Amino acid sequence: MGKSTNDFKFVYNADIALTKLDFKAKKHSIGDEKNWGDISVKTNNNTLTITIKADRHGDEKPAKFYKNFVGENTQHMIHTARGSNSPSKLNFAVEGTLYINQDEFEVCLGQGHYSSTNNWHLCSKSIEAKSDNKGGEIINENTKLEDQLYLDPSGSNSFKIKCVSQLSGSQDNEFILTIPDSKFETFEFNTSSAIVTIGQPYKEVTSSIKNGKGIITVKAGRHKSQTPAKWFNNNIGKGSTIASFTTDKKPSELNFAIKGNLRFSIDGKKYQISNVVIGQGSNIGLQNNWWLGGKEMKGINLPLLGGGILAVGIGISTAPFLFKSILNPNEMSINKVDIKKSGANLEELLPMILEEINQ
Repeated sequence: MGKSTNDFKFVYNADIALTKLDFKAKKHSIGDEKNWGDISVKTNNNTLTITIKADRHGDEKPAKFYKNFVGENTQHMIHTARGSNSPSKLNFAVEGTLYINQDEFEVCLGQGHYSSTNNWHLCSKSIEAKSDNKGGEIINENTKLEDQLYLDPSGSNSFKIKCVSQLSGSQDNEFILTIPDSKFETFEFNTSSAIVTIGQPYKEVTSSIKNGKGIITVKAGRHKSQTPAKWFNNNIGKGSTIASFTTDKKPSELNFAIKGNLRFSIDGKKYQISNVVIGQGSNIGLQNNWWLGGKEMKGINLPLLGGGILAVGIGISTAPFLFKSILNPNEMSINKVDIKKSGANLEELLPMILEEINQ
């Protein structure tokens, strides 16, 4: 069989202005006694076309070359059309550097086939694949989540490049904080980092006050997975967490999670609680619920009530706060407690908190 012309494309559709889109090949693999021609690269407007002239014949050798590039970790592999994300045979594979704007990604691409259709595979240690491996984020750790790039398969031989914020399915998810017998005068959540299930949109986090209640709105998709839950738990560390409408002590799956500083004022006084971690999941009744915690927080679960109580600021000169989560899936309360004057509530809770921590 003679050499065939094989085109693979990246089509840039991201909201961020395009400054560079290129690919430089380094080395390749093809089956023994198969013909290899050359590679040419062309960028026209927002489309990068990689043209490979080579024989098309499935072989284990280029498939092994491809999979070894990421240590056979399928989490870093994506593909177009149908077929396995971990191919047993490929026609050929090519390693190289993919340039997108100021970013450089080491990637390996290969052509395979499913039934009568040739499809393409792409892997990189910078790629985090969607659960079905048809698409994934290509991640720069210094880029905000909403501006991360997502590779979305299009047809059998191309990926569309989008921002995570452009993916479909975003919803306004409201988390509400109340102050019993009082109102927030100012309320702000400054997000420092965030995570969402791969393949789901994430746009932004906003803060507002409505009828004296503080509202944190996360504009993101709702599809739970283990990845946001692991991120949430890692950011809690040895601290504590509580949740609404659940008997679990920590989440195993979440839709998304955010971390930041909570700033607000009550009765003319300003306060800040740093490194607060908030996540949205769902309980066994398929109802969305919320989790809250932090490394400096100490708490107890109240499984019979499906909630918990969380304390922050114990043992320091500033007034501590208690977060309470009971019987409302989208709302928690926060109470300021003065230990010296009216610390009955906190004093009643401390033995339970310490008992739970020391077990």
